[in-house]
Amino acid sequence: MPDTALSMLVAGGSVLQFGDTGLAVAETLVAAVVLYFGYVLLTLVFGAFVVLVAGDRVRRLDRRIRASPLRASGFGAATLLASLAGFVLVGVGVILLVERGAPEPLALLLILPFLGGALAVLVVTAVGELIAGLWLLRAVKNHPEPSLWAALAVGAVFVNMAYLVPGLNLLVGLATVAVPVGGLVDGWWERR
Repeated sequence: MPDTALSMLVAGGSVLQFGDTGLAVAETLVAAVVLYFGYVLLTLVFGAFVVLVAGDRVRRLDRRIRASPLRASGFGAATLLASLAGFVLVGVGVILLVERGAPEPLALLLILPFLGGALAVLVVTAVGELIAGLWLLRAVKNHPEPSLWAALAVGAVFVNMAYLVPGLNLLVGLATVAVPVGGLVDGWWERR
């Protein structure tokens, strides 16, 4: 073992060495922490925008989801699956068109649906954090209509802390997106 290496005994008796890569590991860790807190800040900014622009709509959506959480979850899961299928179909369609002779820059159009999808996921995640915050504040304070600002703070902390727990992160992440989307689709479905 080199003298400059920092080694650590891990489960199974194997030795993990951090020699010259110690700096790279530290840089990667710092980058991960910065990206994580950047994402938290981004969802808070989007959440503040949602509170300012559509606070009443968020409250109506919350009431709809509370009235029928399983229905909202089902509509949300179906919508997410249909959206994923739509992204795949558009991608395959564009690739086939390019292979059949369409200009190659046509493939750059694939960026638009993915950017739109990423923006939609950020907004819906912010709404999901608001809904989670409202539910948590009601459970803790037993207050029928908690502040949307407090709900945003509590929901953002809860959801983003849950993202750090392996296994729970996937469940919370899907619920944070699927339930609000399902509540919106449920409302559109009833009004059709």
